[in-house]
Amino acid sequence: MKRRQAGKATAAVAALALLLAVITGAGTTAAQSAQGKAKQYKGTRAIVVDSTTGQLRLPTQQEVDQAVKSISSLVVKPVEDAQERTVSSGAIAVDLDGGGVILARPNGDGTFETRCVFSFEEGADFLGIVEAESIQ
Repeated sequence: MKRRQAGKATAAVAALALLLAVITGAGTTAAQSAQGKAKQYKGTRAIVVDSTTGQLRLPTQQEVDQAVKSISSLVVKPVEDAQERTVSSGAIAVDLDGGGVILARPNGDGTFETRCVFSFEEGADFLGIVEAESIQ
């Protein structure tokens, strides 16, 4: 029970850290492919609240890079590696062992939408982040 509560608290802190990183745009990096080649990403969705105008805007390249870095480091355990077991009803249960992270993005009305994601791809899709070459 305590482990589960600690996992939820960690996920909440991680989500807040990611949201703050996206909004403030601290740091830069690019994700690495399996071959070690750096991938570049672009933002396609207004997910940053401009500190001057209060309006939503597309993220800067620095903010995109920070979001990529944060999502990549927070979602470290591939879902494919999760342990499966069959329960008494015959259903298959998957223990994600804290592998998910909660992301938040602002809406135009001042509210936030949240989603628990379990992979970099899910997180990037939710935030509107795509590989740069895929939108050229």
